[in-house]
Amino acid sequence: MPSPFPGMDPYLEHPEVWPGVHARLVTESAALLQPRLRARGYYVDIGERIWLARPQRPIYPDLALARPARPRVPRETIAVAEPDEPVRIARAEVQVREPYLVIYRAEGAEVVTGIEVLSPTNKLDRQGRALYEQKQAETREAGVHLVEIDLLRDGPRVVEFPDVLLEELPRHDYLVNVARRGGEDYEIYPVRIRDRLPRIRVPLKAGEEDEVLDLQAALDRAYDQGPYPERLDDARPPTPPLADDDAARGRGVAAHPRRAPLMTASPAVFDRSGRFEERTVLSRLENWHVGFIEGLLRSFSRHTISINLERKKRWPKNFASACSAAVSWAGRIRTPGFR
Repeated sequence: MPSPFPGMDPYLEHPEVWPGVHARLVTESAALLQPRLRARGYYVDIGERIWLARPQRPIYPDLALARPARPRVPRETIAVAEPDEPVRIARAEVQVREPYLVIYRAEGAEVVTGIEVLSPTNKLDRQGRALYEQKQAETREAGVHLVEIDLLRDGPRVVEFPDVLLEELPRHDYLVNVARRGGEDYEIYPVRIRDRLPRIRVPLKAGEEDEVLDLQAALDRAYDQGPYPERLDDARPPTPPLADDDAARGRGVAAHPRRAPLMTASPAVFDRSGRFEERTVLSRLENWHVGFIEGLLRSFSRHTISINLERKKRWPKNFASACSAAVSWAGRIRTPGFR
């Protein structure tokens, strides 16, 4: 069942949820691009940055951070100066792994375009931001196009786009920037939370037509492959919270169920006495058809009703034929019950 939000789901931005979303979005974007790129003499692969960083939230209780000083051991001689013991703090570094996409020209394995899905570490962590800015500089120097996808409202914008021009953009919650090397114009997609995510241009070699990445389709596939209908809690506001004018709309959208109800009803066969017993269903679709037919036939209790699922010629193919078959069977058809 898809997300109830038409575009980006703000509940996916939660710091504990985003790492899985990030990895799946990168994978699904590659899956969408690969067939079309292969047909044009290109291919896309997944790269990964790895470094150690301080966690965004504490992973130890506050009292466990400071280690007690080592006790001094008295020495017989006083000629050697005793150093004072410092306060020792346990290192709480975690390994950060960030996948990204690289598009290559098949002939010669030439790097043509990089596609980055930004993470909180790119925006809020000092070391992570420095590494990302280094990546921006390296692509500029190498003449490699860079597509930057920022689906996080928290933190400063770090896309390769002048800050003074960012202030002139229409109001937006998310940004997609296409840094086309050698291009004359800036290319940027400002997106509101209530809008569908764009189909973005992915530049290739100069003189060749751009490829297209349907970002909404990639996110929908990532959502479907993940545990988000079960994991996300719509009873609480998203993190970070929505703006005031979007909050009411967000609550209305979040009121729609994320999980589809299970169809568990089984068909019933009535006999002359009005008693019924449950039968085994052949499939969920047939189960729905039989349940619909029985619902119509309940008003015809004067007739003896039974349904023979084995007689395929009488089995309804669609909604309209189900209605006509129900009326026909209720009024004048008595088929043998199935055992």
